[in-house]
Amino acid sequence: MNAIMKKWHFVFLSILPLTACNPEEASTDWTTSHVGTYTGTTVCDGEPLEQHFITLSRNSDVEMVSEIAGMVLQMQNENDFLIPPQMIWGVEYEGGGSFNGDNMIFSYSRDNQGPPIVDCTFNGNR
Repeated sequence: MNAIMKKWHFVFLSILPLTACNPEEASTDWTTSHVGTYTGTTVCDGEPLEQHFITLSRNSDVEMVSEIAGMVLQMQNENDFLIPPQMIWGVEYEGGGSFNGDNMIFSYSRDNQGPPIVDCTFNGNR
């Protein structure tokens, strides 16, 4: 290699680490590891315990959709999510929850547009 080629080779290798991807800037997909079907129970104020199967599919890097009425879950970090206020078939849902390994637990309020507002909790495993 001649002297000019060696100089450019050195400059290129010196700059390369500066152009590498910054891990903090990389897009994080928090939903992929939580996609699947969770089997568990839901208990709501004043109602009998119910068995539910909740299947979550990926909607984006930060959103998942439940097959139950299309309820959207918005990931806040790797394990925690919100159920933002959303109207589904005339009923408003809002809440939040978390994943712990293959366990999913969340609480939400169900407002049928008239008293009472019902609080519910789902606890299930994949």
